Order: sequence, then structure tokens, then C-alpha cells
Amino acid sequence: MKFFLALVLCLSFFSCKAIEEEADKLEKKESEKIDMKINSQVVDDALKEFEIVKKGGDKIEICVRAGLVSAAYVQAKDEANYLKWKQTEKELCKAAGMPSAE
Repeated sequence: MKFFLALVLCLSFFSCKAIEEEADKLEKKESEKIDMKINSQVVDDALKEFEIVKKGGDKIEICVRAGLVSAAYVQAKDEANYLKWKQTEKELCKAAGMPSAE
């Protein structure tokens, strides 16, 4: 009887451990989804703000907003769009008479 009880307790422990590990994986996935959604919103906001400033702002303000868009892409870990916007920022800042950071 002791052996059976020990066996049940042992199996329960391992089952609980597996369930806990699975729950941790699901929680991590959900957290990553939330992070992606937030990062996407940050990028969308930066792009909308850039478009507004582009229509009515001065060249320096447009340069700064392009930098904020590239920073948003860094936060989103989107290297391709970061590099694209970094080049855009460089061109816009040059047009504004801003010195290059390179």
C-alpha cells in the first residue's frame, strides 16, 4: 500500500510539474503577443505623427519625427524597416541642414 501511495504521489508531482511548465509557456506566448501588439501600436502612432508633421511642420521637425519612427521600429525589433527609416531620417535631416551622426 505504501508503494502505491508513493507511486501516486510521485506521478502527481510530475503531472503537476508538466502542467506548470505548460502554463508558463502559454503565459510567455501571451506576453509576447501583447508586446507585439504594443510595439505595432507604437510604430503606427509614430508613422501617423510623422505624416501630420510632414504636412505642416518645418524641416527640422520632420527630421526629428523621422528619427522617432526609426526608434519605434527598433523597439519593435523590425530591422528592415528600421534601416529604411534610418536612411529616410538621414536624408530628411540633411535637407534640414542637420549634421549627420556618422
